[in-house]
Amino acid sequence: MDLDALIDRYRGPLVGLLASWGNDRGRATELAQDTFAEAYLGRERFRRDWGDDRAVGAWLRGIARNLHRQSRRQGRGSPSLRRLCALEDVPQEHLAMPMPADEDPARAAVRAGLLRLRQTWRTVLTMRYVEGSGLPEIAAILGTSVRAVEGRLHRARLELKAILPATAIATRPRAARETDR
Repeated sequence: MDLDALIDRYRGPLVGLLASWGNDRGRATELAQDTFAEAYLGRERFRRDWGDDRAVGAWLRGIARNLHRQSRRQGRGSPSLRRLCALEDVPQEHLAMPMPADEDPARAAVRAGLLRLRQTWRTVLTMRYVEGSGLPEIAAILGTSVRAVEGRLHRARLELKAILPATAIATRPRAARETDR
């Protein structure tokens, strides 16, 4: 087991996954580090091939899920974002996200739109675009194929586009949109 290679390959997807479960970025990073520490300490229990991305991803995802749940039970970590599958059950004040003074309104609209997506779509968008993870790494962490991740990303982008007001992105000056890339 090459711990450095493991961290380089799976850090971004794990942080994105943990963030999609309701952890703020700092807490998600901390839990990802704890996941790698647990993986290293328990490496003799891993009975599969270290070259099998799906097996390694599933193993790391399981460790991360256990640490996330343990953190919630002990009351540490950020407050849960709640499952937003049924938005009608969530009070509107929980959907309002404070906008930093210097945040672009279009960015705030995207942030609010992400909260309205189902969990699986929010997860792949966070892993891909917030953490910049590659499709193979996302597929390994989620225990699915690259093709399935591509499909989820496509559907998530379409749904986000439908949720966002047409003017949120389109009215921004072209130069401003290009500098965000």
